[in-house]
Amino acid sequence: MKLISILFIIFMLIAQCLATRETVLKVYQPILIEEGVEKSISTYVYYIGHPLALQVELTCVQNYIFTQSGVQDRNIAHIYNLKIEVEHNEYGLPTFGDTLRATLILPDDFSQAKLDPALPHEQLITATIACALKNATSFDSVNYMDLSINGESLYQKFSKVYSR
Repeated sequence: MKLISILFIIFMLIAQCLATRETVLKVYQPILIEEGVEKSISTYVYYIGHPLALQVELTCVQNYIFTQSGVQDRNIAHIYNLKIEVEHNEYGLPTFGDTLRATLILPDDFSQAKLDPALPHEQLITATIACALKNATSFDSVNYMDLSINGESLYQKFSKVYSR
């Protein structure tokens, strides 16, 4: 038991050291195009945080893309203020065995938000979840994402465990 505790402490120290160097993250995000929403890969470079947690949380951040109309934020999850928070275990790591636990936070007035008529609210949520799951399971150590929804009861049906 002591050996396991020592190994966890060493692992935590290594993880903290890794966070002090630049890390390139390839993040799936739900990008709005004329035909609807598409999963697209964006690249981010970060110094801080655990790469797995960051990669999942970046699912919903602003993403400027060059278009024929100029530079635009096309991350539909960010445009409608969705956010993802990743839970960390007692050792500061973002996994619980082979499971990542996260919360998709919906804005208070989400069901009243005026979305593009071609994009129902549920499609926006499912596209965001699909991207977050792809980001989480891009790491070999993660097979599942235990997702909870922080928002209106209408969307609680999306709170569940998703697998690769």
